[in-house]
Amino acid sequence: MKKNYIVFIFITLFASIITFEFNLVGTGLTLSIISFALLLSFTKNQYGINSYLFLFLVFFALYGFSAPVTFVLGDFVFMKITNFPIQAFLLQQVYAMLGMSLIIVFTKNTNLELRNIGFGFIEHNFYKIAIYLAFFSSVLELINFLRVGNFQTLFLGKAVYQSKVSSLLFTLPSKVLLEMGVLFLGLSLNKLNLRKNNKIKLIFRFVLYAAPILSLIIFLGQRGTLISIGLIFFMSYTYGVTLKKIKKSIILLIVGGYVLLTALFFFRSFFSASARMDSTSILKSRIESISENLLYFNPAYTEFGATMANFAMYYKYDNNCDYYGSTYLKGLLLPIPTFMIPFVDQKPKQITYEFRDRFFPQEADRGRIAGTGFSSILEAYMNFGKYGVLWMYAIFIFILIRLEKLKYRINSLSFVILFLAMTPITQSFHRSAFGGTIAEFSIKFILSIIIVYFSKVKIKFLLNDRIKSFLSKKAI
Repeated sequence: MKKNYIVFIFITLFASIITFEFNLVGTGLTLSIISFALLLSFTKNQYGINSYLFLFLVFFALYGFSAPVTFVLGDFVFMKITNFPIQAFLLQQVYAMLGMSLIIVFTKNTNLELRNIGFGFIEHNFYKIAIYLAFFSSVLELINFLRVGNFQTLFLGKAVYQSKVSSLLFTLPSKVLLEMGVLFLGLSLNKLNLRKNNKIKLIFRFVLYAAPILSLIIFLGQRGTLISIGLIFFMSYTYGVTLKKIKKSIILLIVGGYVLLTALFFFRSFFSASARMDSTSILKSRIESISENLLYFNPAYTEFGATMANFAMYYKYDNNCDYYGSTYLKGLLLPIPTFMIPFVDQKPKQITYEFRDRFFPQEADRGRIAGTGFSSILEAYMNFGKYGVLWMYAIFIFILIRLEKLKYRINSLSFVILFLAMTPITQSFHRSAFGGTIAEFSIKFILSIIIVYFSKVKIKFLLNDRIKSFLSKKAI
């Protein structure tokens, strides 16, 4: 059965490449989707749905197939306006799939059972840490909120608010702390043998402490942060087991979450406009027109369509693959403070903003960090051409597989925290540049060490004879 999977994956992949070369877009797209479905099923059976690999492939499909499918079915106006040869993007998509397939199907998976994790302190303290992190994330976000001008800036909308916050000297990492809090919440519910009602109570209490920062996130419509939180909770709540079946409850949660996130995308600019004008008429008119705008439930019309749109702009109006790895080198500099880089007054501009200023300059007027997102496929293509896409995706998948294997071998709380905290890269990788991934890793690496250090100090301080006796029995 496994050999049949492998054979059909590569037959359909190479067949799709040939059909795209002959401009048979519909046939090639169908073959590539079949190949992807086989690869996704193979990955689920080997690594489970709660793995980096499975999540990475799911978002790869959302960012890579939603816009092409919509275009082939006769929609997606942007592509018609630019007269973009869609097979150019799909060909890069297939090369990325080829690179991933070569690594996934030919890498031996030992399927080791995850050992009991030696966290170094009593499990019930996970929830305390989660509450502390939720509280401090709210405090830090409120400080950022006051520093940028409170409600006056908030009502100007997501792009302006985020740009103002990012421009602060020593921006406080409130959202990262929130993600860490959700991580420990998931681990605590994972470890504690509680009834469903009791778990809901613990979640509700956590939400109360995180209410200030969650309110700001929802008001601004920061869907990326909400997706990150959801992914981290899912992975931490199921850490230690391998899920190979998608339960109905998971499907319902995904569908419900998608509907809510789509509604948030639809309304977010009108929240701030209504608040700014002190009038609900704008919001009411938006609600009344929702039946006419159901197309927003198609992921191609949200940020999932930006990957192909960005590639189309570059391919149509530039199409020079002459960066030769320079964007990746610049990305390595992103988390390093400018004063630590010799002979440099300021860091080189990251490719995300270089691309924005060249092809979508109007976005810069909305805020310093506003933009159309980016694309990992586009970055690989800009640096090394179509074969660069194959190799870059193969390398990244190889790294993810190594991390999955380390999960079964490393008994370290620091690793567990960092592993779970980095789950959002399975989504963000597809719509951002390499520098963003490096920056995210750097800050979460530092915070993981700090959290582990202080949590251990605190637990040691709280130890008493009863707890020592409990630990000694567990050791036996």
